[in-house]
Amino acid sequence: YKVQVNDSLNMNPDPLKSQYIVWSGNLLRRWVAGDKTNNRDDDYFSISGMATLTRPNGHVFNFNIATPLQFGTACNFAQSGVVNVTGYTGSRVLNYGTGTCDDAAQLNIGVNIYQLTLTY
Repeated sequence: YKVQVNDSLNMNPDPLKSQYIVWSGNLLRRWVAGDKTNNRDDDYFSISGMATLTRPNGHVFNFNIATPLQFGTACNFAQSGVVNVTGYTGSRVLNYGTGTCDDAAQLNIGVNIYQLTLTY
């Protein structure tokens, strides 16, 4: 499925003081496994592409999926994939691992590496 995103969200409840977050991009979602069975727990999807997020203060962040993100319907988290993020303060790399269904991810900012615990 080709997904084109062009959306905005007003972060201020007062319409006279609008503060928009703008999200745009082009993504490709593929059904990569489980499409030939009636069992939804064996379905896997991958997402690739790129997107841009602009915050109300004008800061822009670019997201480029370097390694497709993989999601299984039986898991609450991305199971694998790498996203490169660039913005006004530099670059970051978000790595979801190699395919295990867990709540772990890794964020690289320059030479610093942070282990993350994801929540939903």
